[in-house]
Amino acid sequence: MSVLKNIATLLSQSLPDEDAERSTVAQVISIQADKTSVVRDDAGREFVARGDSVPVGQNALVSNGQIQQAVPALPFHEFYV
Repeated sequence: MSVLKNIATLLSQSLPDEDAERSTVAQVISIQADKTSVVRDDAGREFVARGDSVPVGQNALVSNGQIQQAVPALPFHEFYV
């Protein structure tokens, strides 16, 4: 029984914490009157984030639905070996 308990403990510790901070870089599409912004991530998903400090067309760091700061637009390359 202790082996199963140990496996369950290891598995639960390897899963991401529900309260963990989730961050992404997204482009600001529009700024709303209620001080929120519509942003688009690299996968093309649009969502509303709290904050209006980053101008339209710029990239923003979004953490847990809140715009944190502007970030530079850096090139991204993906390749397979």
